Amino acid sequence: MAVLHISNSSCNHVIEPDLFGFNMEVTRQTFWHGLSAQILANRKFFAAEGGFPCAWKTIGDIHWRQEKERAFLDFNNSGEIYQICQDTSLNEGEVYQLSILLKTQGDFEITVMINDKICGRHMVSSSDQAEELQFLAEMKTELSDPVFGLKVQGSGNLQLYAVSMFQGNHYFGMRRDVLEKLKALAPSALRFPGGCYAECYPWKNGLLPLNHRPVIHTDLYQGDFLLRNTFLQDCFEMNIDEFMRLCDYVGAKPELTLPLIRQPIQDSIDLVEYCRGGSDTRWGALRIERGHPEPYPVKEWYIGNEIYYFGGKLAEHGCLAAEKTIQLAEEIKKIDSECRLVLGFCPHNPEWSRAYLSKAGYLADKLSIHFYQTNEMDKNYRQVTDEMRSRVLEDFFIPELHRAKKLAEEIGCSHIPFSLDEWGYSWGEMGSPESMLVDSLLMAFLENHAKEWNIEKALYFHPINEGMILVNAHKAEWDYFGIAFQMFSALRGKEKLDITGQDLFYAVAGKIDQNRIGAILVAHNLQDDCTVRFESDLFSQSSAIRLFQIVPNRERYCISKTESSVGETFTIHAGAVAFAEIITE
Repeated sequence: MAVLHISNSSCNHVIEPDLFGFNMEVTRQTFWHGLSAQILANRKFFAAEGGFPCAWKTIGDIHWRQEKERAFLDFNNSGEIYQICQDTSLNEGEVYQLSILLKTQGDFEITVMINDKICGRHMVSSSDQAEELQFLAEMKTELSDPVFGLKVQGSGNLQLYAVSMFQGNHYFGMRRDVLEKLKALAPSALRFPGGCYAECYPWKNGLLPLNHRPVIHTDLYQGDFLLRNTFLQDCFEMNIDEFMRLCDYVGAKPELTLPLIRQPIQDSIDLVEYCRGGSDTRWGALRIERGHPEPYPVKEWYIGNEIYYFGGKLAEHGCLAAEKTIQLAEEIKKIDSECRLVLGFCPHNPEWSRAYLSKAGYLADKLSIHFYQTNEMDKNYRQVTDEMRSRVLEDFFIPELHRAKKLAEEIGCSHIPFSLDEWGYSWGEMGSPESMLVDSLLMAFLENHAKEWNIEKALYFHPINEGMILVNAHKAEWDYFGIAFQMFSALRGKEKLDITGQDLFYAVAGKIDQNRIGAILVAHNLQDDCTVRFESDLFSQSSAIRLFQIVPNRERYCISKTESSVGETFTIHAGAVAFAEIITE
């Protein structure tokens, strides 16, 4: 049996609220079949194989055309396209918003169908400009894997640029059920657009109306790790204004990554001016004209992302990356002298880090570090054992922090705090008992020791469909670490307490308020259940206690709840994460 003793901490510090941020990168199924309310795949037809648009079937004299970042379907006279919306459900009684962007030479009748049922018709005539048609469709019954169809009848030529089908109650293109889950997690900050995606994100194209925006593709990177679920392209469903709406909705600070590798530096400068400039600036005036009179509250800017891996010439020569960073940073400071900059830093690439920070380090308000125990690019992928996961702190994370601290000292940057702006067990996978264990051990360590290691902030990667929130066609529900994170979140901004006697657990404790103490136990013994009892001078053995456990299993987790008095012993299940709320009155 473990006896856990809780006492006032000698260091007398508060658990840092900025440890509870998230990355909000557009990648894999984080937006598509995640946050986005869009139902149609490849809806701008950019992705194609053998001259046919991916995810679509065509009937008639229809040809796929591509022009730079845009594509369209070219109808000669009549024709029909349809898409089976896999892993999608249309709900009975719900209204869906449909739109079509097209240009015609000739007269045509446009018919929109769902499962062969007509949802709307519209007559169009010749026009030199693209025209957008809008339809509403109310579902009389629930439909699984519905078929969206578009029939064109007439003579002449019709160019179809985009189609769209949104859930009717969407919030600026986002699913409200997913937003509510994000809001419940109360992230301290959201970082957008990435991550790797940031280096491919042409923000100015996002100023166009939704259906007019060119797609984004990521040929900067090898492999399909970034947009594998959307045919290696993104239909640009979120612009800067929409991201700010997201932050407002969930109550998070917005943070933006400025690309450094391929996008023009001037575009990054203009983005800062768009967000922070006043009416006397070109881009600030445009933001105001677009309905956002106050500057966006972006205080933290990331200069590039993992330049040391993906930066080409900038990755080969840290001094070149530094020169480009200095050029960008000097212009940013002219726009917002109080902005804070996060610069790249890699303990595994000390030569690059030295060359880069010896020239540009004076600009850094924080040094960016990333940590995953494993991912598909690592040699240990699919080879991590239970023992390795249970020792993620001792054998992986703490040695990584030692390397980072030592390198920062060698470069003369030890006074600059760290920003752990990507962290987690892995990326690209749904939550699991394994990921919950590692993520919980890391989160508990951060709550206990972030100050000691000079970590001022942390951003988990990624909350949607990769650990915290599981989204399907019908609903958004909690994934493993989503529930555990809420336990840890109960201690954010609270006075940290010491907890000892935790050989069988990794634990963190804090004073929730004057009458309640919270303790989180991570059972890193994956083989056996164990018993535990609490003791402290801060409460009596007759004090009431409520114990919540996330008990993992291969199919799903279950939640166990127990109410008793502190003097009793409690069983903590193997691999569980438990939250003890002790009433001190």
